Amino acid sequence: MAPVGDGQIVLSGNFKATEPIYDLTLSAQSIPLQSLANLASKIKRNLPQDLTASGNLEADLTFSRSSDGETGWTGGGQAVNVQLASQTTQGRVYLDAIPFTVTSAAALSTKRLKDRVPHAAPHLEVGPVNLELPRAGLTTIKGVIDRNGYDFQLQGPTDIPHLLRAAKTAGFYAPPMVAEGQADADLKVAGRWAGFAAPLVSGRLQLRAVRALVRGIKKPLEVSSATVELDTDEVRALNFTGQFGGSLWRGNATIPRHCDGGRVCPLRFDLYTEEIHTDAIWRAFDGTSGEPWYKALYSQNSAPSFLATMQADGRISSKKMSFPHLTLTQVSGRLKIDDRKLSITHLSAEALGGQHIGEWSADFNPRPPVYSGSGTLDHALLGHLSAAMNDDWVQGTVSGTYRVTAAGWKLSEVLKSAVGEAGWEARNGLLTHVILSQNEPLRFETFSGKLLLRDGEFEVVGSKLQRSDGIYQVSGTASMGRVLNLKLIREGGHGFSVTGPLNDPHVVAATLPDTQAALKP
Repeated sequence: MAPVGDGQIVLSGNFKATEPIYDLTLSAQSIPLQSLANLASKIKRNLPQDLTASGNLEADLTFSRSSDGETGWTGGGQAVNVQLASQTTQGRVYLDAIPFTVTSAAALSTKRLKDRVPHAAPHLEVGPVNLELPRAGLTTIKGVIDRNGYDFQLQGPTDIPHLLRAAKTAGFYAPPMVAEGQADADLKVAGRWAGFAAPLVSGRLQLRAVRALVRGIKKPLEVSSATVELDTDEVRALNFTGQFGGSLWRGNATIPRHCDGGRVCPLRFDLYTEEIHTDAIWRAFDGTSGEPWYKALYSQNSAPSFLATMQADGRISSKKMSFPHLTLTQVSGRLKIDDRKLSITHLSAEALGGQHIGEWSADFNPRPPVYSGSGTLDHALLGHLSAAMNDDWVQGTVSGTYRVTAAGWKLSEVLKSAVGEAGWEARNGLLTHVILSQNEPLRFETFSGKLLLRDGEFEVVGSKLQRSDGIYQVSGTASMGRVLNLKLIREGGHGFSVTGPLNDPHVVAATLPDTQAALKP
């Protein structure tokens, strides 16, 4: 008999000193679970150092080995009034009883030794145990423990916060997240004792009404529903539906479970939404004191934003993408986030009535961040451009290319630093505010050239405008404030100048005396 706390362990039976033959009975009475918790903390990784365990263990077990080498383990017991708690994990687990049995299947006896069925390894069968989680219901836990390791199953409705805290309290890894919501679980937790290997969690979770806090985002991410599958190599979120940035998103995502070099595992995704509201997405990120949200990426005084550490690569698509003065439709592209860089490649959209293909990127490593964009636009309608600018100044169709780079913390800094160029060819157009003789607006058959952007001003170079009376060489500037200073000169030096505001320019004959120029009435 050996006392353990207020309880005792009694071993009785007989064995032969000359042969490995025995028939023993072990009885455990009122063994404090804290004693077992202290032992577990020495052999199990990740258990909280302040883990406390209350309750008692009762068991009656029999161990035998016969002269022909057959062993038998039988019996069982239960742990009663179980409570595990940890201040570190803020977790508490209550269980009325945890039943268990010890068993080993005997080998089938035959006269020939080689025909005998091998012994089943002695093992401990635990449960089933009904774990009642707040706001969820009864979750069933059962499993097997043997000399090599353990294998448990968890099935039923769960409450995510309590499940995460319970996992940490029991010494299992739980992702560092703050989330609430519910899930239907069908999980397997298995591991081996050798080398204190970490357990592997596999199976499926059906998420419902989950809200998760993410560093750098003002409001919690809201996931209405999702199926999460866990296997040996990766975690898959399938058919999820969630709210972010004023949009309802649907799609799938995959993340590896093991990555080399301690790097953050790359997320792969395929997302769709009916409409992307760019201003709402901008506001969704957490900017403080009037500073842009991405300035937090450089902070050394707080935990980094998720954008500062995450890797992600995948496809996004939407029926509509809304900017303050522009709407794109049938939008799709490949979004990549890595090493504080964000890029959208293969960006396809219907823009201004035409088709756009391009690439946009932002690099948040320099201070201030650097932005760039390039692309092509085919068969766009200049009337749509006029509408976006709230000024019906041009009509026709246009195709072209563009390339621009900029840097800055604020929009004003970005616009001031922007450098770029665009090449275009417009056809069958009308400059409605440029009024020539007979009070008619300037019509053109083709208008092509290059536009340079620097120091907050556009410069028109190498441009030609063809109309019924000839071909004009066009040069000059246009400011971002929509102020024009242009010259249109035909062969021989004849033409006119266009100066002043875009919506009410001053048109004056340059050298041709019989050109009747007039102000727009």
